[in-house]
Amino acid sequence: MKLVLQKTVSLALMFFLATTSFSQGQVSVPSVEDETPNKITTLPSADEFAVGDSDTVETDSPSNNQSPSSFNRLAPGKEALLDRADPIVFQWNQSVDPDGDNVTYVLEITRLLDGHVTHEEVVDTVDVLDLNTSPLPDSEVHYTWTVHATDGEEMVPAGNGGGSFTFLSVNSVPIEDTSKPEGFNLSAAYPNPFNSMTIIRYHVDETTDVKLTVYNLLGEAVTVLKEGRVTAGSHLAAWRGEDTSKQKVASGTYIVRMEAYDQQTSLRVTFVK
Repeated sequence: MKLVLQKTVSLALMFFLATTSFSQGQVSVPSVEDETPNKITTLPSADEFAVGDSDTVETDSPSNNQSPSSFNRLAPGKEALLDRADPIVFQWNQSVDPDGDNVTYVLEITRLLDGHVTHEEVVDTVDVLDLNTSPLPDSEVHYTWTVHATDGEEMVPAGNGGGSFTFLSVNSVPIEDTSKPEGFNLSAAYPNPFNSMTIIRYHVDETTDVKLTVYNLLGEAVTVLKEGRVTAGSHLAAWRGEDTSKQKVASGTYIVRMEAYDQQTSLRVTFVK
């Protein structure tokens, strides 16, 4: 009886070994429902799910950029009446960027007569433009203008909105010019002291040759602002604190000398870096 039992166990063990396969530590036991008893099912390894060093995950993050600070237009004022013979001084307050980015300005002037737009990108808070470069009717010519500050991403309009001005009709005289000086005159510069640009107004009583020269206190010529014939009336000249080679001069006091009618007059300006 004992011998028969041992043979029975041996046969059962041989059957188990014959129907069971071993692969890399995995045991496959035949399934009753599987017609291929030796089939082995394996799961992907953890390495196959790992993210490689070169893999990146992109996420949308909101921009932290802050807009430039508010500022206002200064000149020309709203509904200003201007002499078309003069260049126009556009001026506004400085805008500061909270992130420390450089702020530039976009100036747009629209001529209402035909919708013509003059577009200027400006790095300073002042710009001088001659808009009388194309033929205009003798009647009044109306303009609007706007200025925006930008840090390259955000644009902020002037807090007091857009401005407007009018070129007076030919032969009309602005109210502020009713008491023009006789002969010729060199008016005070504005602003003074300055660190980016100063505007100098001068007047001649009749058409004549004019020369405007900037000198240092040693009497050396620094640059010539204007040289040539000008018509009777008031005119503007701008100096950006540069010499003839467009290099910034040293901080200090300079003399602006006007020569006309074989005479001369002068005023002092102070440049501050």
